[in-house]
Amino acid sequence: MLQIDIWSDYVCPFCYIGKRELENAIIETGLKDQVKVAFRAFELNPDSPTEPIIGMLEDLSERKGQPLANIKQMVQNIVDRAKRIGLDYRFDNLMAQNTRSAHRLAKYAKEVGKAADYNERIFHAVFTESKFLPDANQLIELATDIGLDRDKVSEIIEDREAYSQDVEQDIELARQLQISGVPFFVINNKYALSGAQTKADFVNALEEIAREEGITLKPKLKKLGAETNSCGIDGCDI
Repeated sequence: MLQIDIWSDYVCPFCYIGKRELENAIIETGLKDQVKVAFRAFELNPDSPTEPIIGMLEDLSERKGQPLANIKQMVQNIVDRAKRIGLDYRFDNLMAQNTRSAHRLAKYAKEVGKAADYNERIFHAVFTESKFLPDANQLIELATDIGLDRDKVSEIIEDREAYSQDVEQDIELARQLQISGVPFFVINNKYALSGAQTKADFVNALEEIAREEGITLKPKLKKLGAETNSCGIDGCDI
C-alpha cells in the first residue's frame, strides 16, 4: 500500500492541477486499489482577507510587485494547462480569500469519510465557480453538496477552534519537512515530489516507488492497430 500525503491550499491553482494529474497517474498505473491519499492543510497566506475586498489577480499583482498585465499572462498559461486535463479555470471574478475555515471543515470531512469528495468540490468551487470560502453560507452549501451534515458544518464554521489543532498539526509537520510551497506530495514518508508534476512524471515516480516498496504492478499491454468494433459486457458495437 502506498500512503500519499498531499499538502495543498484551496487558492493554489497548481494544487488542483497536481491533484488531477496524480489521480490520472494512479489510474494509469493500475495502483488505484493500492493507494491511500490524505489531504493536509497548508496556508499560503494566513492573512488573506475574510471579506471580498480584492480580486485574486489584483492581490497577486500587489504582493509580487508586478503589473496586472504580467499576472494575467502568467495566469493564462495556468488556465491553458488546466484545460488540457479537463479543468475549467476562471479567474475573472475570483477574490483573494482566507482558507482557514475550509481547511478546518476538511478535517471533519475526513472524519466522516468524505475527504476526497470535499476536496474536489472545494477546488472546483474556487477555480470554476469563483466561490468565496470565508462566506459561511457559501461554504455550508458546498459542504452539504457532498452530503455533510448541515448543522454540524454550521457548528464547525462558527466555532473557530473546531479542528483548528488538526490544521496546525499539518502546518507544523510541513515546517518540519521544510515544505515551503504547494502542492507537495510525500509517499510512504520516504519519497517526495514538489509542484504540479505532469501525469507522465507521476506515473514514472509511482512505478519506481511501487517497485522499491515491493508492490506488484499490473502488466501493461502495448496496443497495436486501430480501434474497431467489439463486444463488451454492455453489448456489441454496431
